[in-house]
Amino acid sequence: MPPRLVSLGILLLWAVSASSLLVRDVLPDLLVGPPPDLRDVARADDSAGPTRWTILVDDPSAEDPDDLRAVGLAVTETDRMPDGHVRLGSEVVFDAGAMLQRTPLEGTDGQRLVVKSVLDVDQAGNLNMLRTAVRIEGDPSELLILEGHLEDDAIAITARGPMLVFGERTFRFPYRARGMVQNSLSPLERIPGLHVGQRWESRVVSPLTGRVETVHVEVTDRNVMVPWGDGLVPTFLIETRMALPMRVVRARTWARESDGLVLRQEVPLMIVTLVLERQPPPPGAVENR
Repeated sequence: MPPRLVSLGILLLWAVSASSLLVRDVLPDLLVGPPPDLRDVARADDSAGPTRWTILVDDPSAEDPDDLRAVGLAVTETDRMPDGHVRLGSEVVFDAGAMLQRTPLEGTDGQRLVVKSVLDVDQAGNLNMLRTAVRIEGDPSELLILEGHLEDDAIAITARGPMLVFGERTFRFPYRARGMVQNSLSPLERIPGLHVGQRWESRVVSPLTGRVETVHVEVTDRNVMVPWGDGLVPTFLIETRMALPMRVVRARTWARESDGLVLRQEVPLMIVTLVLERQPPPPGAVENR
């Protein structure tokens, strides 16, 4: 049996370690509520029709960092199926040449790319399947296909197609119940129940690289004013961090404070950052709620 002082030291070390874990992992949920999950997102999206998003890109040569150029359009829509599943669909069309203007790759032959995605959520709020396909506008041939489904307690996502230099690849990740899975070019309609201090992990599928990354998400601020429509809208600021081998990539999402409606989302790529900005409803139209 160890001497009393050694025992006290071990007990003190255990207490400090346990308190650190409590503060890091348990207290945030007790104080601000659990973070949103895939079931919350699927149930909260009660939009009456498709939502349109303008795809913008930052302009490195502009004096104003907020000076953005439009390079494409995204349309997202939610369908509720008779069996209780929720299907989150999107179609993105953008000009690859315009996106790369004023970058080291300027002058690359421009092609309009079409990215079509669907994510199916079952009645319990778990991922059922996902599929994303990339093609050139006007050509039905698919250049890259990403397909995913659950295998026991893991999600398996297979990438294939002529765009992949190294051929077909399959990624497998642990999956917890109702865990968040997103397509980087398919913004969420709404993120409900947000509070400053919430943290969670999400799997992000990139249709432009064929990769699947784990990102760390945190709600860092509220009452951040964002221009939208005819005025300024208070939003929650959601920051995303993704650790890559050579750098840490960060992105931001702005969700309306009153109901979690996503107004703007950044999508960082290798040399540019895309911004997906929700288009306000036309005059006289009923806003998606």
